[in-house]
Formats: sequence, C-alpha cells, structure tokens
Amino acid sequence: MRRAIVDRVLIGLCLALLVFDGILVLDRVLSKGTPPAFEAVRARYGLTETVSVANRGSVLEKIKTSANKTNWVELREISPILVKTIVAAEDIRFWRHSGIDLLALLHAGVLGAVGKSDRDGNTVTMQLADTLEESAEKGRVSKNFRKKWEQICSARAIERRWTKEEILEAYLNLTVFHGYLRGVGAASARVFHKSCSRLDENESLLLAALIRSPFSSAETVAQKAVRLKHRMKLTGDDDIINRLADETLNRM
Repeated sequence: MRRAIVDRVLIGLCLALLVFDGILVLDRVLSKGTPPAFEAVRARYGLTETVSVANRGSVLEKIKTSANKTNWVELREISPILVKTIVAAEDIRFWRHSGIDLLALLHAGVLGAVGKSDRDGNTVTMQLADTLEESAEKGRVSKNFRKKWEQICSARAIERRWTKEEILEAYLNLTVFHGYLRGVGAASARVFHKSCSRLDENESLLLAALIRSPFSSAETVAQKAVRLKHRMKLTGDDDIINRLADETLNRM
C-alpha cells in the first residue's frame, strides 16, 4: 500500500516537472516571435543575381554574389527524382504531416533504446528549424529533451507560416551533404560536376544517401543508396550505383 502511494507521488512529481518544463520552453519559443519569412531566409542564404542590361534590353552580364556561400536553387529547377528520393530518405510522410511525424519519433525512440538505429525521428521541417536555430546561435545546439521540444514548436510555427514547397526548397538548399557541402546545388556540382536539375535516378539516390553520411566511405554511401532504392521499389541496377559511388566519391 505504502509503495503504491510512493509510486503515485513520484509519477505526479514527474508529470508536474514535465508540465513546468513545457511551460518554460513554450515561453521561450513564444518570446522569440514568429519564424523568419521564407523570402528573408532565401535572401540571407542565397546567391543574388545582379543583371546589367544594355539600352535595348539585352543582358550584358550577370554577376552572382553572396556572403553565405550557398548557391540557392529554386524547387522547380531541381530534378524531380532527386526531390522524391530525398523526401523518401528523410521524411516519407512529409506531404501529410504538419511538422511532426509521431510515428517516426516513436519508431526512432524504440529502436534507439535497443541500439538498433541512429535515426532521431526528425522531419524535414524539424531539421530545417534546427538549421535556422544553429545559424542564429552560431553553433551546435544541445540535443536534450527541452531542445527537442523547442525544435517541435519551431517546426510547427514554420509549417503555419510557410508552404510545403517553401519548406522543401529551403531544406534542400540548406541541408549539408557528406559533412561539408551545403545545398543540393553545391553537392551536385562537387560530386557529379553537373546541375542538380540534370541528375538521374542513380545519382539522386547517392546524393540522398550523403545527407546522413558525413565523410563516409564510397562503399558505405553506396550501401545506403541501394537500401533506399529497394525501399522506394525503384528499378535501378545495384552494380551501377556501387560503381558510380566508387567513381565519384573516391576522387573527391
């Protein structure tokens, strides 16, 4: 009887602490105001194009300048198969959720508890919120419970203000590939020496696999790309993916 009372008291205290912590986090999130507008983020990180025009309207020159080193690419200019593979790899229910995928969080928590997964259950929107937060705070942000809750609140705020297309465009331009290449434009140019609008299925699979493969070997990246191909039920050739990874990543 006494043990049952103690257990109930402890459970009550834990719940009270969670509620109190949630109030503190919510207050902090609300005090930051609304998330930045999509146009402001694109202007801050993207290259701007200065166009010099002759008297009759012909273009003399175009000069791209940026202090943030991100070759911003509009969503409509990115290969559709690349967009599809990255969404499948990072956030399969992206178009259906409102910033949080509870199934992904639960799945990551269960597998992580038994040491069978390094996934964190973060959606594309949550990853974007984290990127914007890291930039604002000039460094890595701790991954404790409070930070996760803040990340969820920020993701929900972004979803309320931005369209899905804007979220995806910003994510594709700000996420880091292979540990040091920011954005699909830079990653495609560095790995395949071509525009991200021209990537085929095999190249897209490799690029998607590079998001969670900081400085991984070509073999490891190829294995991830092949697993993604089978999960998406694509018809590509595993040997071609392995050969492409060896030819491109080992020369970097």
